[in-house]
Amino acid sequence: MEMPGSHVVKAKRILLFARASFVGALALWCLPAASNDSSAGIAATGIYLKEEKNVSIESEELYVSEKKIAVTYIFKNHSDKDITTMIAFPMPDYHYEPSGDAPQALYEDFAVEINDKQIRHSEEVKALVNGVDYADALARLKISLKDFGNFHNWRHGKPSYFTNLSSADQEMLIKKKLVVKDASLPEPLPNWTVSRKYYWEQTFPANKEIKIKHAYTPYPSKSQHGWQSGSHSDKPECVDKEGDLWIEAFPPMTYHRYLIVDYILTTANNWKQPIKDFRLILDGAGPAEKVLVTTCFPGNKKKIGENKYEIRMSNFVPKENLAVYFIHNDYDDKNKALMWGNVVTPEPTVDGHTSVIRSDYRDKVRALMRENTALPEPRIDTSILIARYVGFFLILCGLGYLGYRRISRKRQQHDSSDNR
Repeated sequence: MEMPGSHVVKAKRILLFARASFVGALALWCLPAASNDSSAGIAATGIYLKEEKNVSIESEELYVSEKKIAVTYIFKNHSDKDITTMIAFPMPDYHYEPSGDAPQALYEDFAVEINDKQIRHSEEVKALVNGVDYADALARLKISLKDFGNFHNWRHGKPSYFTNLSSADQEMLIKKKLVVKDASLPEPLPNWTVSRKYYWEQTFPANKEIKIKHAYTPYPSKSQHGWQSGSHSDKPECVDKEGDLWIEAFPPMTYHRYLIVDYILTTANNWKQPIKDFRLILDGAGPAEKVLVTTCFPGNKKKIGENKYEIRMSNFVPKENLAVYFIHNDYDDKNKALMWGNVVTPEPTVDGHTSVIRSDYRDKVRALMRENTALPEPRIDTSILIARYVGFFLILCGLGYLGYRRISRKRQQHDSSDNR
């Protein structure tokens, strides 16, 4: 139902959304997905991935939340000889985009355990421009590679690494396109892509199993700016029926946003196929009323805890990669009506609107999220809608009357001047 004044509100929100979209787009780190472990080799140009078909993944347990990715493998060597190979874990590449956020070195907390004992691993870091590695050139100039020379200093009135370089070194960076000029900014921007791979040498004993585990903090590979309840524009594709009910349970104009955590599964095919036992754990890491976790990944999603789900597959051969959506909303922050608490007394929002949802419907939403029961359509308090319509009608009448009086007054003045 279209509420009076909603076009004005929509216009305001569109302007705010456009501004947020522009700023947010500048703030995004361009991140492809993280990946499964893969057998690797060392070449003159660095690490490369290779196949190892004598070793299989007997089981893989992949835990995904917004703040943590943890993977546990059981590998088995099917040959009669020990196999020693290099294992590599390529991290998502990232590059600098101008924003108010400080550039940072990502994935610093990556850790590896072999049979429940943490090991030391090596790292390869490259600074790529059009496929060429300039890590050595940046190191020679003492420019920190992973955080783009701590480039955010200039935003705080401090000289950046570029300012402190000689004219010749500045020209070299520009010529190699390691930095690019932006007319709207006082200094050239870092233009290299950071490519990081963790690797270690691993021995797989003959005809035996070995457990390998690693964990790290993920960074969303894509951040969407959201949409409003009742609208299908910009809504994620991977929302099931239960997710639709969760979204539509909120009052109209409730703003939803979502983040995506990606993970590459197909690199597991470098090992002997299939993965005999695959378990995916999706953790919303909070009350189901606050965060919706969903994915397009095939398989039956089973609830195993508060806003926690698992998908299990046998003899699994990955044919596509994983994207997990974490959907949030601004209901508590902006509407101030405690949909999930015991109080439902509404308060005006920042744009003057009030959203009300009945307590009985709120309870049924809780039941859906915890017991998967069916829901009726939400019922909005009609007295508030009627009051708004009446108020809008009276305002229109008042404006019409004032306009009529003004036109009548001008006609009288015109007639009196003609009589003279």
